[in-house]
Amino acid sequence: MVRKYKNRDSNLELLRIFSMLFVLVLHFNGLALPFPTHEDLCQGISFSEISQMAIESFALVAVNCFILISGYFGIKFKLHNLVSLFIQCFFYSVIIYLIFCFMGWESFRLKDLFYSFLAFSNSPLWFIRAYVGLYLFAPLLNRAVDGLSHKEYIRVLIIFAIINIYFGWLWKWDINQFGYGISQMLYMYVIGRYLKHYGIERIKNVHIKSFWGYIFGSLLFLIWSILLLLYGGNYFDKYVYDYNHPIVVISSICLFLWFATMKIGKEWWINWIASSVLSVYIIHMNPYVWPELRGWILQSVENKGAFELFIWVSIVILAVFIACIAIDKLRMLLTNPVECKIERLLKKVGLE
Repeated sequence: MVRKYKNRDSNLELLRIFSMLFVLVLHFNGLALPFPTHEDLCQGISFSEISQMAIESFALVAVNCFILISGYFGIKFKLHNLVSLFIQCFFYSVIIYLIFCFMGWESFRLKDLFYSFLAFSNSPLWFIRAYVGLYLFAPLLNRAVDGLSHKEYIRVLIIFAIINIYFGWLWKWDINQFGYGISQMLYMYVIGRYLKHYGIERIKNVHIKSFWGYIFGSLLFLIWSILLLLYGGNYFDKYVYDYNHPIVVISSICLFLWFATMKIGKEWWINWIASSVLSVYIIHMNPYVWPELRGWILQSVENKGAFELFIWVSIVILAVFIACIAIDKLRMLLTNPVECKIERLLKKVGLE
């Protein structure tokens, strides 16, 4: 809801918006469009293929930045906020399924309708499941790390790095093979808490350094991905485009610091948009919406040149983003009164 963000500085809310735009870029660029393969690059590296890999490299920080913001602000567990998230997921899960059935695109089955009601436990959206886990863990995590000294915090960060990068990314342990899960979220959350308490003030000229750190890190990752695709064989799928890749983690921190040190103040329109960005993910990655959207994209890109394709995809990304934000504002008109009543009820019975 809007009131959740109205008192926040807009610099990190702007990063929240860019992070969700980057998520759209990753899905459209890396999932919907055909991605360059080893055979493609061996036949000759084209500008279009390099551009697609470069876009992926610069946008891969999206999810990490999203969680860094949560860590920086700190998640304060409130039951009505968890209920609010459930209502948002529940609303789109059920409504979208019913719309697809009504339009004849899906056959109505009671089992599918029942599953759509399980907005958390049966959600195919990995981010939502992992974020709910983070939300439940956050109060204990805050207690554990907020009272640490600087040296103790560094030790904790090293332990998280060993688990998530060394054992997870490098050795592909089940705990966090590719950065898609709660372990990576806990890692980014703790980094966000550290940056809140110790990080930003300790770096001179942090605004300029962090910007160039993000640019350099993204370019370095692009070089890594090209070399691995050319010469790495089967290792490409195992060691590229992972959220827990060390270069991606560092680039994410740099981009976060760049936005965190911006001087924007409080801009209501930025905060207003940011309050609905999660809906962009929930709607466009819905298991009924995404296959249709992806199929339409694949049909639409045929016989388009590199520049024309870039312009077209950019327009589609902005259109999807704006449409989802507008839909969520309409959804809020319906569900906010319900959420307010639930919040008052929870306070009345002593659960808030």
